[in-house]
Amino acid sequence: MSTNGQLLHDLIQALHRPDDLSKQREVFGIAVHLLTELTSSHNVSILASQLLQAPTILSWDSAGTPITVPLVQCFRAAAMNKAREDNPQVTALRMPHWLDALKKGIRGCPADKQLAALCGIYCGLQITGSGSRQLRNAEEAFCVTLNLVLTTNEANESTASAVLYCMSQSLPHLSEHGKRVITWDSLLSVSVRGLYYSGSALGNGDFMKQTIGDTQVVDGRVHWPTTSRSFERISALTKMPFYLGMGPYANVAASAAARCYDSRSIISALVVIDAFTSSLRKAWENSPFSKVHHILEKEHFSEETTMSTTPLLWHVLKRISFATSIILHAAISNFILSSATRNKAESLRMASFVVQIMHNLYFITARIGGDTVATYDFTFRVALDIICQHPGEADKLLTEMAPSVQPKTIYHPINMSTSLFFLNMSEHLAPVIPPLLFKEIVFPVAEAYMKTPVEVPCRPLFEAAHSVVLALIMAPQMKEMASEVVVGYAQNTLTAFPGHISPRQLSLAFATLVQATAQPAPLYAKHPELSEHVLDLLLQRAAVAHIGGCPLRLDDGGMVDEKSACLLAYAECLPHVAPENMIRRLELLAGEVGKLAGEERRRLVDKLWHVIACELDVAKSELAVYWWHSFGGKDKTFIEERANL
Repeated sequence: MSTNGQLLHDLIQALHRPDDLSKQREVFGIAVHLLTELTSSHNVSILASQLLQAPTILSWDSAGTPITVPLVQCFRAAAMNKAREDNPQVTALRMPHWLDALKKGIRGCPADKQLAALCGIYCGLQITGSGSRQLRNAEEAFCVTLNLVLTTNEANESTASAVLYCMSQSLPHLSEHGKRVITWDSLLSVSVRGLYYSGSALGNGDFMKQTIGDTQVVDGRVHWPTTSRSFERISALTKMPFYLGMGPYANVAASAAARCYDSRSIISALVVIDAFTSSLRKAWENSPFSKVHHILEKEHFSEETTMSTTPLLWHVLKRISFATSIILHAAISNFILSSATRNKAESLRMASFVVQIMHNLYFITARIGGDTVATYDFTFRVALDIICQHPGEADKLLTEMAPSVQPKTIYHPINMSTSLFFLNMSEHLAPVIPPLLFKEIVFPVAEAYMKTPVEVPCRPLFEAAHSVVLALIMAPQMKEMASEVVVGYAQNTLTAFPGHISPRQLSLAFATLVQATAQPAPLYAKHPELSEHVLDLLLQRAAVAHIGGCPLRLDDGGMVDEKSACLLAYAECLPHVAPENMIRRLELLAGEVGKLAGEERRRLVDKLWHVIACELDVAKSELAVYWWHSFGGKDKTFIEERANL
């Protein structure tokens, strides 16, 4: 018996007796050699068949370590070796006959094992640049087998794992023809269930639930030891091939979502993701980690918890968040690109699920700053744009997601996270929020966080609360309700300045208020005095503001004192002042500017002339120039700094 013949005999014997996982690398190494070197097509078929269904292979697959990965690697290496050595003068078994022998051998084997073998063969041929005919045949065989697996084994967990891995390896190589053959709707269902519910993957988020029973309080601090079963499970998860390949697997699901033809398939996938993320959020809220803001963790967690266990947990949660964002982005992009064929009910349901899923994962997003990522921001805004077209759904979402505003709970980390998401959502939905809903649900939440923040973690909420109130004041349907909050909002803003509001934020807030209350805004018709009252409040603050003292930084890097910042904000409001009030407002501004000197006065002069030249309309600009030259404006205030004007 030849050397290869003896090796084949020994390998088949090994595949039929119980063995441990430590021999796996050795077995597949020998298999690669034999698949490449065997000269008998019959022997190649036998070996291929044994590799996919021998008892040892099946026992390895059921031992918690998916066999798909080594199978793909084995057949890929064999195909690459065979393609490089395929020489008619040297090779007894040419490539076409070798491929036929492999296909014959794997026929009748378990479908997921067939898929792994064909994936390896296709990727190996693609990498080595084999002949186009062989490549097309290999791609066609892979795609046909994939569709067969998708349609007959949709609920099988091991099959879902195999599909995800095989598609993650082959997707970058597939031709457009191959992509057209695949049934993407079925692939989306299988890949999403495999990604979120497979025991070898995220397993329905059970790892988060398990941490609850393993934490304890030691010396007044939360302690989660590295020796706990829950941490060992998470540590093992991060070493698994499925977890390490979560990015490519998410890309598979995203590609399927982007190419689905049936909107019901996308919505069904979103239902699955929503169920997973909802379960994960509830488990988080029940854990002791959710009771402490991440900025304060060092004060409330043990050193081991802070340095070892929770960082690994957040690594897993961050991957889940990013993977989900990729899928949601693809799903919503599909709806946008095919909007002509989608009915409004489907689009609305899809957008509602997207927002709900983002809400579920916001405890992760807020911590890692994921809401600043372009993909996340695009998905969030597009979903809310769709919901804006259906005001009834916007009301429903806001009502369901409204957080508690009880004094005892507003500073709880869970409530702060949900409130921040709620405020960001409300700002975008401001054009369609009914006045009553604003008064009863939105404004109480904003008002709770609009006061001077008591702790650093409240800063984002403070800014979001101010933003949502400004957006709602500007909304046309809010003209009656806005009149009740404008003055109070202006006073709150001045109270927060300069400790918690920057000069730029002060300017933006008051310019927006004056614009919302001046002509031709709807609010002006019933309350023409509001804009003047807002300007008076700002001028009164400027009159008593400190000159000098602690400098405040501007966007351009310059530094100003408190009084100059108020006057710069006042100047920004001038474009919205009525023509009949322009000269009087300039006179009042001049009276305060005259109290400044040096660089502070020069900065105000530059700002005023920028407003006059670039921001005022023609009529107001003419009045300002008249005031400057003929009404004594230059002589009263700026002659020292603008003698050449």
